Amino acid sequence: MQKGIIRLGFLLSLATLTAFPITTAANGGGECVLSITKNVSAATATVGEVLTYTIDVENTGTDMCTGGGVKIEDDVDINLTFLSETHSPNFSAGYGCSSGDPCGPVLIGNTLTWSGHEISPGDSGSITWTALIGTSTTEGTDIANTARTSSNEYSWAWVLSNTVHTIVVALTPNLPPVIVGPTFASGTVSSSIEFLVTISDPDLDPLTITTDLPSGAAYSTTT
Repeated sequence: MQKGIIRLGFLLSLATLTAFPITTAANGGGECVLSITKNVSAATATVGEVLTYTIDVENTGTDMCTGGGVKIEDDVDINLTFLSETHSPNFSAGYGCSSGDPCGPVLIGNTLTWSGHEISPGDSGSITWTALIGTSTTEGTDIANTARTSSNEYSWAWVLSNTVHTIVVALTPNLPPVIVGPTFASGTVSSSIEFLVTISDPDLDPLTITTDLPSGAAYSTTT
């Protein structure tokens, strides 16, 4: 019986590949490795509050992350209204230019976009953006957010950040101040008497106090 060896070849579509760092001979065997992390200013918040998001992007690899520029994107949740953004000097708002700031509109639809340009090994950049929680957002809503980044070395497949969450909670009712008094002692003509009012506020709100003096009395001092 004759025996033979059959070799089968398979072609794997790039669409099925996970965005792992890519090593190529063209860049001397080094690799671009993008790391992206996300933070939010509050784990719980009420309607009308402002949330602050921070995105940090770093090249932890051994070669440049290139292409038309490292792209960073983030989505504005439907319960939020975008307010403002800032970024480190090596990044630009928008995308599509080799230098300059902005590169284009930072917000298109509900997507925020920045250019990290070329990021050298060990270099990083950061982005901060703020948004207002809409008044129609219902209690218990989970505002979840995940940022993403990519470059030419990843064939533009996305590298995702961790997901941050903010739970919308009910507004705490504003409690009224507690007022005890006024009380005052009787006195003789031209003598000083103590006119006492005790006020406490559970919410520690600033207070304005207005009161009337007893008939026949003139103001002296306040403590």
